[in-house]
Amino acid sequence: MPVDDLDWATNILIEAITEPSRTEYVASSFYQPAADRSAATGLPALLAVASNAIELDSQAIIGVLDQCTTNHFDEVRIAFAHAADQVWAAPCDADQRSGLCRHEATLTAVQAGLQDCRLGDWDPETGARARPRLDGPYEQMLPEVETERLYLKSLIPPLVAASAASLSESCVADEAKRLVEVLLDAHARATDHWARKGYENRHSKDGARVVVTLALRSETGPLKAHVQQFATNGRALYGFLHDLAVLFTYDDDLRPTLLSVWSVVMDAALDTIGDGSELRREHHWGENALGALLPAPEIDVSDVDIDATLDRAREDWLHPDTIADLAVRWMRIARKEPKALDALAKLGKCAPLEWQRDTGLTWAEQLADGDFCAIANKCWHLTDWLKNLHSREAMLPDQITRWRRLVDGLAAAGDRQAASLQRIEE
Repeated sequence: MPVDDLDWATNILIEAITEPSRTEYVASSFYQPAADRSAATGLPALLAVASNAIELDSQAIIGVLDQCTTNHFDEVRIAFAHAADQVWAAPCDADQRSGLCRHEATLTAVQAGLQDCRLGDWDPETGARARPRLDGPYEQMLPEVETERLYLKSLIPPLVAASAASLSESCVADEAKRLVEVLLDAHARATDHWARKGYENRHSKDGARVVVTLALRSETGPLKAHVQQFATNGRALYGFLHDLAVLFTYDDDLRPTLLSVWSVVMDAALDTIGDGSELRREHHWGENALGALLPAPEIDVSDVDIDATLDRAREDWLHPDTIADLAVRWMRIARKEPKALDALAKLGKCAPLEWQRDTGLTWAEQLADGDFCAIANKCWHLTDWLKNLHSREAMLPDQITRWRRLVDGLAAAGDRQAASLQRIEE
């Protein structure tokens, strides 16, 4: 692309990001085509390609980076955090006027996004809590912020950007790594607290991906720490596990690593939650969390072709036998839980039919534990799975017997769908 065109693009994007934000709209508003979102994505790309051969006004770009990281809109901040990957991959280019290279300038802007991550007291005039400025060094100041005062939405974009920098070959990798350590702790604490309060966090999957990425670099500590932090918080644990499952469902490149990641997750969770009694106190969320411990494909709400997504994910999902030891431990605490049986049904569909009709039905009986009243009419996926398994020709006699015990038990307990399954054999 001609330099003149790049100069034009630079000026347009700078003008877009310096335009005052429409603060009458809430910060969580979604509008991807907006000019400020484009600027947050484009400016890091321009900064990454600037060089002696491509003379762009790097200083002008650097001068507006904090307009992206401190923007009113969360979507602008997270767009910049992801786009900064291009900067971390670019070579150092110390600016002779400022003495800063593009990496240092970008990480400084990333840290500026933490200025409003602390909540103040309630302001009766605005009807909201104040956001008093928090200055660095954040490696020291962030751990001192009380958990209930952490503003989670302002933590995630810096965490995304800094974690990518810490894993890069850039000159700020070590500095970014020190920042990531405190950000991960703050993220886990804030997520736990926000879940207990029922606060919304639309960018939770971005935080989950950071933890997974680190785990795949042999840094499993943050993954274990998050699971342990959420072990007594059903809503937080379920949300985290659901986010992980969604990531592995949609990311074809990530999915082959599912076993290595989920083994760590299940082991840490099972070691921490004990018999699951504390999780069950939350009823709905605790039950969901217990079910979500078994890895199964999960759908994103924006998916327009769910069947195609599930078919693709099931092709190379982990085989249930690879986590058999963990599943045995899980079944001891998940007995009589409808969500656990649904999770087994969803995972079972990822395995060969032979496994489903043999081991799958055996696990289902162990989970039901003879208490069909506890699960009848409370499962969304179980009866559909049982229906798909039935075949007089393909199933062995003991498999047919086990299938009938499950169906008859559910039907006797009043499960309406199970009653229709009984008619299959008439």
